[in-house]
This record gives sequence, structure tokens and C-alpha cells, in this order.
Amino acid sequence: MTDAHVVLGTLDPEVPLAGGVALDVAAATAAVDRLAGQLNLDRDACARGILRIADAEMAQALRVMTVERGLDPRRFTLLAYGGAGGLHAAGLAARLGIRRVLVPQAGGVLSALGLAAADRRRDRARTVLLRGDEVTAGVLQPSDEDDGVSMAYDVRYAGQAFELTVRPERRDPQALREALDAAHAERYGFSDPDATLELVTVRETHRRPGPAVTLGDASDPSPDAPREGPAVVGLDGATVVVPEGWNVRPDAQGTLWLECPPSVAPIAPAPWERER
Repeated sequence: MTDAHVVLGTLDPEVPLAGGVALDVAAATAAVDRLAGQLNLDRDACARGILRIADAEMAQALRVMTVERGLDPRRFTLLAYGGAGGLHAAGLAARLGIRRVLVPQAGGVLSALGLAAADRRRDRARTVLLRGDEVTAGVLQPSDEDDGVSMAYDVRYAGQAFELTVRPERRDPQALREALDAAHAERYGFSDPDATLELVTVRETHRRPGPAVTLGDASDPSPDAPREGPAVVGLDGATVVVPEGWNVRPDAQGTLWLECPPSVAPIAPAPWERER
């Protein structure tokens, strides 16, 4: 895929990848030419075919997560992250009728940023297997005093093989019972207030606030000025392709907003699906 993007010009060989990795145009061209020779295609047609197949696979994965679960993807905004996410996001959105794509300023390292900025968390689980009057308020308390601890409990009706995890507002048996009945009714459509409650596992989550992360201001001098595609926008760690007819603008935090206006048909070919 990277070779195909280099051949088609959507990746600039003059701009190093993360870590200073330089793109080798000659090697990318040779790789595509070898496959093109086997398929009896010219170089650009082969590169477009590589990306068309990749898009089809990714679009199918998006359909599994939306259409096949009864969700209409046209109601959603697509969030693109990863160094190559912005290369394909608008084309995938168009295939599914999605009209808006967001690419965060730090999209190329979004997962790493999330890990660095997340709350520090420590989980502890105690298997207790208590039922009825054995479940006391003392059992429901954390193992040590900690203002940052939250509690959850795996509970079931005695005789059942599967538990439900509940988080009652109070740490007492009555609140636990009410939480189980409510969760059981929500999950299975009924509850059994006369059944004996069984507490299987006590779960503790200890949290500490993560560090404050500042990404800085948007680098664009006119963050509210829309631009029109076709265009290729370079971010630190990511490249974004804007299809023809789409608009792109950065907001004050540097997030790129790609939008397909109502006047433009949302289902349009990606740049590499059109003949030059």
C-alpha cells in the first residue's frame, strides 16, 4: 500500500516518515512494476488496483461494525487515526454515505497519546462466592482506604452459571440486590426478587489522574477558512487525502474537519479509482 501511494503521489517522498525513515521511490516503483507485469497492467493502474482492494477490505470491516449490527453509518462521523488513516478515511466514508471525517492533530500517534494521557489505573479482583446473609456490608468494601477507588461486583441468582457485573451507588447488600434485579431485568427481561443472591467476585479499580497533555495551537493561520479538494494535507505523523468536492478545515485545536456538502453525492470514487 505504501508503495502504491508513493507511485501515485499521495505520499511525498521528500517528507520523511516517522523516525526519519525516507521513502525510496525507485524501490516502490520496482515493487509495483513487478506486480503490474504479472497482471499485465501499467504501473498506475496496478497501484490504483492495490489501493482499491485495500479500500474494499476496510469498507467491509466498517460494514461489519455498522450495517451488520443494525446501525446506519450515514448517521455517524468517521474518526481517522494512525499514520495512514487519513489517506483512506474520506474514500471509505464516501463508500458508506458518511459525510464527515475528523482527523485529530495528533492522529498519527493517537493511541500512544491516549496511553500517555490516560488515568493511571490498577485493578484488583477477589473471588468470594458468598450467598444470602453471607453477603455483608464489610465484604463490599475496598481492601484498603483509597479515595480514588470504585467498586463493581459480579453477582447472580443462586444456581445460575453466569454473572452480571453491577455498580450500585451504595456499598451495602440492599443496594447490591436492587442493582442485580435491575440489571437482570434489563438484560433478560425479568427479575426474581425471591431468588437468593450470590456474590461471586468483588472488583476494585484504583485511579490516579493522568498528566496534562498540551498539543499546542493549530498551525494554520486561518483555522476557519475552508478549503476544497482534491488535496493532500500533511500533518505531523499523518497524511490526509481530501477527495474532489469535499471541504477541509482545521479547528482551533488543529483537528481537521473533512465534510462532503449536501450538494455533492457522498458516494464518489477515491482519487486512485479514477484514471489519470
